[in-house]
Amino acid sequence: MQVRLSISLDCFSLIKSNTFLISEIALAGATLTAVYESTIGRARAIRELEARRASSDTGIVSGRTKVGQLGNLGEHIDAAKTYRHNTALLTASAALNSGLVAFAFFSLRELVISPVLAGTRSSTSQTGGVDQPLTWSTMRMHHLEDSALTGVVLGGAFNAWKRAFTASLACTALQLLVNELDVQRVRYVSHSGRSSTSAYVLSASESQNATSADANRPSFGERVLTFIGITKVDDTEYLRRLKAKRDAHLARIRELEAQIEKERRNSDDRSEKDEHDSNGRPS
Repeated sequence: MQVRLSISLDCFSLIKSNTFLISEIALAGATLTAVYESTIGRARAIRELEARRASSDTGIVSGRTKVGQLGNLGEHIDAAKTYRHNTALLTASAALNSGLVAFAFFSLRELVISPVLAGTRSSTSQTGGVDQPLTWSTMRMHHLEDSALTGVVLGGAFNAWKRAFTASLACTALQLLVNELDVQRVRYVSHSGRSSTSAYVLSASESQNATSADANRPSFGERVLTFIGITKVDDTEYLRRLKAKRDAHLARIRELEAQIEKERRNSDDRSEKDEHDSNGRPS
């Protein structure tokens, strides 16, 4: 019971994941059938009717053309109408057949062929189960062997074994075409991503350079102050100038203190001398 449930879930997930591909293949088969029946089939019908008309008309001169055999353009149109196929029915039949073949192909490949090949590759691989880096050649070879073997099996099952090689070749060519389209899509997307990233980086660097240039450009007020002799200095230069002024003021203070001390000493010396002179006079 669990095995049947697992198989049913696998089939459901397969149908869900490949519904878009199956519908595309069915639509492609229907479109090709409709185009064929509306163009090539109609032309073949006209040629067959012309051949019948030529064989039935014994009085036709051998040098006349096919247009002359039918008489005029109206006879061509009437002949085409008498040999008209049911294009809608053939288109629906082709869509159904294409969908059934696509469903059988993807079911066999995803449920049988791919798991068997994956197990064989993992058992004979020398990498120990480690994923290899994805390259362009790896993308081109994606599911190529799986599609070839599936084409062999389906070609041999639907028709004689002689058709197996033809079906395998067709499936391999289609898978290779799909892989190449996928590679070109990835290349285009990566190239577009690099171009957009480069353009973004370039615009960001240009805007940053423009912003830095605008920041370094002096304003109108700064230009006016520079013209009258007032320059703008940074914090380091301003601090250095303050320290220089402080050192100059401290030196001036020391000079003034020394001068005051010298004057005080001179004043004390004069006071002592005057007192000494006054004490030495006779009374």
